Amino acid sequence: MARAALLSVLALLLFAAPASATLAPPHGDAIPPGADAVLADAAGPVMTSLASGSWCGDETPADDVVHQATLGNAIKVVYAYTPGANHFDAYTDVIQSDIKAVADAMLDASNGEKTVRFDVGTSCGPTYVDIQSVPLPRSRATYRAMDASTRFGAVADDLDSLVAGSPSCPVVSWDQCSRDFLVYADGLYAGDGVTGTATRRPDATASPANDSNDGAQFAIVWGNATPQFGISSATTAEHEMLHNLGAVQNVAPHSTRAGHCFDQVDVMCYPDGGPLGLQASMITNCPGAPDSTIDCGHDDYFNPDGPVLSASSSPMWNIYDSAFLCPADGCGSGGTTISSAPTGGGATTATVTPAPRPAAPPVRPATPTTTPATPVKPPAAESLTGTVKVSRSQLRSLLAGRALRITYRPNQSGAFTVRLMLGHRAVATASVRAKAGRRVTATLHLSAELRRRLRSQQSRLKLTFALRR
Repeated sequence: MARAALLSVLALLLFAAPASATLAPPHGDAIPPGADAVLADAAGPVMTSLASGSWCGDETPADDVVHQATLGNAIKVVYAYTPGANHFDAYTDVIQSDIKAVADAMLDASNGEKTVRFDVGTSCGPTYVDIQSVPLPRSRATYRAMDASTRFGAVADDLDSLVAGSPSCPVVSWDQCSRDFLVYADGLYAGDGVTGTATRRPDATASPANDSNDGAQFAIVWGNATPQFGISSATTAEHEMLHNLGAVQNVAPHSTRAGHCFDQVDVMCYPDGGPLGLQASMITNCPGAPDSTIDCGHDDYFNPDGPVLSASSSPMWNIYDSAFLCPADGCGSGGTTISSAPTGGGATTATVTPAPRPAAPPVRPATPTTTPATPVKPPAAESLTGTVKVSRSQLRSLLAGRALRITYRPNQSGAFTVRLMLGHRAVATASVRAKAGRRVTATLHLSAELRRRLRSQQSRLKLTFALRR
């Protein structure tokens, strides 16, 4: 982290890890007190995967699968407290606000294309993070008496069986857990300067098979002794989450060789004491950037515009391709995603997956100076419409002359229509009649002339779809 003397604690791994992937030693990080204000100002895009800045829902010690609005690899948020010190109600708005800020920061870094797939969905609706409230077995004094790395290992060990048990993280098969866990540990900040700790998988492979996509990692934000997270908790959460997602690999051009970078200003960069992380080694390539900046120069761990190249100029892991990120308009907010898979015959099949469409959430009682927001009326049941940006793989398939097959299983009959849009103009359309409960496929393909004209307009292309009676 830039502009502050920060502490990095590196120690031996003290908790059990899945046998399928190796974990680097956990990092203990100190985030400066003013970082969160900058993070809030920096999150510029209007789009967000979490529309609400305050929380609504019911406290539950288990994963809320009834109202779950996010599938696949997701980051599960946990509030952990010691015996006799449950401040859940005091923390929920702070946690919701933090998660929204982190999701918006990723939107900003990805030019509005992607955000973080947090586990969302409560009894109030899909725009609220599902916060699992978990009692820890040991006393606050016991945890705080430990050094930072021992404390991290103890909390992670204690949480293993408490946060598992959902379909996404079976308690009997921890190595099959497809989630990472962002933990707010109430009152376990020990006054040692370490505001957060996380693990990282040392795998720079530029592939969806990268170990960072496996899940089952912990990132912990250490809370103050009083019921508040006052030391830049949002920026700490952002930093530790990025460790779980794979930042920063040792082969990165500006790696400190200890999990961070030395080209600031960057949320992952500071003199961490590693081989290349001494104060004298730091350089400033992004002067004036906020402390929450994700990858100064987009050349070490995150690049929305192309590959990330290692110090030896070979492709390396790009967090933009992480399974824990998802399209901005289809990430647990009532939006829709389109996922692709190659098929035979030189085509690509894409599956339209609409997120649940629950009723509008209730509004919390308003204070005398607050006017409650008017709930948005959900779309009529007989129609489904949506818009998504064309993914890079889908676009490459289309522009290479291959067909793109979009499949959907509707719960009603109607006309299923898919359009490739250039701005507000449809340049290709496919429509097919659909029957309730039966899978239907619409196929898009482009002429050679159209492919030639669209190559220079790639950033403006998007897919729209509709199912109407």
